[in-house]
Order: sequence, then C-alpha cells, then structure tokens
Amino acid sequence: MFYSPTKNKFVNDHAGFRAEFPATSFPKVITTQIMEEFGFFETLAAAEPAASSVLKEVKLNGATVNSEGKWTPAWVEVDKFQNDAEILAYAETLRDAKKALVRDASSLKTVSGVVFNGIEVSTSSTAMGKLTGAMQRPKASRKVVTKGGTVELLEAQFTALFNGVADYIQALIDREYDLLTALSNAGTTEGLTASQVLSEIDAIDTDAGWPSRVL
Repeated sequence: MFYSPTKNKFVNDHAGFRAEFPATSFPKVITTQIMEEFGFFETLAAAEPAASSVLKEVKLNGATVNSEGKWTPAWVEVDKFQNDAEILAYAETLRDAKKALVRDASSLKTVSGVVFNGIEVSTSSTAMGKLTGAMQRPKASRKVVTKGGTVELLEAQFTALFNGVADYIQALIDREYDLLTALSNAGTTEGLTASQVLSEIDAIDTDAGWPSRVL
C-alpha cells in the first residue's frame, strides 16, 4: 500500500499508482524512487484497531511517519451513530443477529458429537435414535460403532454414555434458552437511554457458557 500526503490518498499497488497519472508514461518496472518523486510513499501494513465501544467506529485517517521514518496508517475514532433513532435501530438489528448466532451454534453443537472416555460418539438424530432404542433393551454388553472405530461397552458403561450424551444435549438446550431469554430481555428496562439499550445487548457473549463436548 502507498500513501500520498499531498492527495491524502492510498493506492494498493503499482496499477493503482499508474491510474493516478493516466497521462504519464512510466517504465515497465516502477521503483520506490519513482513513486516518491510523484508523492507516493510505501506504507507499512497495520491492523485496524478496535473501537473503544459499540457506539464508536474506527476510520482510516491518512498516514503519519513513525519514529523510524516509515509511513504508517493513522486511525481516528468517531461516533458511529448520528442520533438515538439510529442507535435503537442498530440495537434491534444486533439483537436479531445475536439470536441467529445462538440458534446456529446450538444446531451445530447438537450434531457435532461428543467425546466420552476418549471415544468419539455421534450425536446426530440417527445416532441418538439408535442409542435410545438400545437403552430400552438391557444387555450385559454393547457393541458401539463410533467415529473412530468400534468399541464394546459393559451395560453400566453404556448407560453412563447414554446419560452423558442426554445431559449434554439438554445442557445445549438450556444454554440456548438462557441466551435467547437474555437477548430478549436486554435493554428493555424502562428509562434506559438508547446507548444503554445497545450496550446491554452488545454485552451478551453468545460464545460463552456452552457445555464442553468432552464428557
């Protein structure tokens, strides 16, 4: 990436540089010296910093020279919204998006399987149907086909496996319920400002609290 302090403009590559000077004939190979003669300086790559809050956003604001004499992107934090109506509209969009993430996460985790005593066990609807059917007919031992191969379990081991998988699926349901309820209730207390409504919704971590698939 290259930056022109005169134009206050970035170009990504040599093609972008050439496009800035359509009437100029450049050699096939454009050197750094040529670009600097035309006011464009190579700029170090830098990750965009995170905004300090959901009410702010970070924008590229030209470039500056660092202590080593290298050009580096400059960032400025600005207000993300113009008024309370925009904040509230975004809050509802965020609420809906987070609910969708929760539902998707629950669905994926439900069919991703578990690890029971080192054994990879499927939790697909077909596998769960087989486990449920097997539990209805007690046997001294069970032959189980897993993702990693086959294993034979004693009845007590099989029961522990079944109960562990059932508890895991229920824990997924519980976590989905709790997150969806929290998202529905966030920001609904009377008297909250628009900013507080958004902050409450944003604060809910939809990745946290899910049960471990390792039983």
